[in-house]
Amino acid sequence: MKRYLVLLSLIIAMLVSAVGTSFAQTNATGTVTATYLNVRNAPSVNANRIAVLQRGYSAGLIGKNSDSTWYQIILEGGSGWVNASYLNIVNGHTVPVITIPPTSQPEVFYGFVNTGALNIRPIPSAVNNTPLTFVLRNTRLGILGRNADNSWFKVRSPNNIEGWVRSRYLDLPAGDPIIPILDGGTTPLPSQVTGYVNTGALNIRSVPNPVNNIPLRYILRNTGVMVIGRTSDSEWYKITADGTTGWVRGKYITITNGVLSNTPITS
Repeated sequence: MKRYLVLLSLIIAMLVSAVGTSFAQTNATGTVTATYLNVRNAPSVNANRIAVLQRGYSAGLIGKNSDSTWYQIILEGGSGWVNASYLNIVNGHTVPVITIPPTSQPEVFYGFVNTGALNIRPIPSAVNNTPLTFVLRNTRLGILGRNADNSWFKVRSPNNIEGWVRSRYLDLPAGDPIIPILDGGTTPLPSQVTGYVNTGALNIRSVPNPVNNIPLRYILRNTGVMVIGRTSDSEWYKITADGTTGWVRGKYITITNGVLSNTPITS
């Protein structure tokens, strides 16, 4: 019996050694503390959003950047990066540091925006897909790839934001470039209510009342927002935008996706 136990211990030790990396990958967890948390394809707020998690979602942590401000989490069918500020982390010290390779695929061509303002989106779809940013007419965009039917191009903006635009809104120089077909990524949750700011600058406040209520911050025209609540008269919306959650006047938000009446009354 003793010999059997010794042999079993040796086998277990060999298995632990062989799968040491996998063990380390599942030894730490993170639980989302924000109402909604964006998952991105790289540890940067400018990286493409590939999913959105709700408060209380828990995932295994498999990597982090050098200053532990971003963690790579396990997702169904893959992985993604989230901001550490919005995680309750257990055993974070066991998570290995991952060296992030220099960015991105090279530009294979370029084009110029031929419309007044063009939204750059996380995936090649205008449905349930809040823009990352927008660019103005005649902006030069580097082209990284396209979808299968050539209706969308993946582009890089002058300030290094990568995303997707409608190909018809880009004028290409003469030539016949070979543009690779790229995977468009994961579709955001269909239940989201999203929109954008339709005024020059919009204050985000801690409560739905402008009286004696210093704004948390302000966001600019065309900033994408997620609507997560509203007042009973829908005069105010509770939104999340660029990492800030608070209240804004509803008339200054144009809803692009989802049904506002399905948004819960939270004040």
